[in-house]
Amino acid sequence: MAGRKRAGSKAQSRKKPSREESLRSGEAGLAAGEESLRVREEAAAPARRELEALMGAIREANEQLVVANLESQLLAEQMTQLHKEATAAIQARDDFFALISHELRTPLTSITGWAALLERNPDSATIAEAARSIAISAALQAQLVNDLLDVSRIMTGKFAITRTQIDFRAVAFDAMSAMNPQAAAKSVSLRMTAQDSIVVSGDAGRLRQVVGNLLSNAVKFTPAGGLIDICLTLKDSYAVLELRDSGEGIPLHFLPHVFDRNAQADARRFGGLGLGLAIVKHIVELHGGSVAAASEGEGKGATFTVCIPAVQHE
Repeated sequence: MAGRKRAGSKAQSRKKPSREESLRSGEAGLAAGEESLRVREEAAAPARRELEALMGAIREANEQLVVANLESQLLAEQMTQLHKEATAAIQARDDFFALISHELRTPLTSITGWAALLERNPDSATIAEAARSIAISAALQAQLVNDLLDVSRIMTGKFAITRTQIDFRAVAFDAMSAMNPQAAAKSVSLRMTAQDSIVVSGDAGRLRQVVGNLLSNAVKFTPAGGLIDICLTLKDSYAVLELRDSGEGIPLHFLPHVFDRNAQADARRFGGLGLGLAIVKHIVELHGGSVAAASEGEGKGATFTVCIPAVQHE
């Protein structure tokens, strides 16, 4: 009997926990798990931040690498272009020096030849021809040297003008008169029409050089029997000089480069260094003006237009 009582008490002690106890036990376990997870997350947070910082640094480095690669490609292309330009500039320089050498020797050769002929007691006709040829060659030599000096002054920033109030019509007429013998020798006619006095503020000598260079260029490229028209007008407060010839014209592809130094399309054929029009452009721009060239193509003549601010009279 006593044995059965003890067995009953043991069975009661092993009775299953109640539902509330199970819930409390589960909640406690869950809280412990959450706490453990929180602790692990806090422990892992520094490592996570370091990893994120590392990934950010890697992304930034990758972006910089891409940019550096693009910049290196661009730099390589620029270096290639600069090399091409430098090579072209060196070739242009060598060609220009060769042209200078050729052009400077040509008049000297003529002068030397005629001087040697004069030592042989020639007749009066030969003497007259020698004097004419020597004078032409000397003038050409002087023009070549002056052009080189002018370009040197332009490149070094020492090319200057002295302004006074001048009659542009008189300047153009003087330049045309000086060019008449050269035009007549080629049977090229010069004709000028102008309004009454047009006053500009400028350097008379340099503006005469502008008109002279344009006329010289026109005479070179105009065949015998051709005509060069010079028209001077006042338009919109500008003195406008238009020089039109009936010569060989300018190839359309060459028009944008006609005022570049050493850009004369056929410098060797006609003599000269191809500097005249570049000098014209510089002088005109120093006067606050502009110069333009136009042509419908080869064989159709050319027109050069110079605009210089006119002095306004009250």
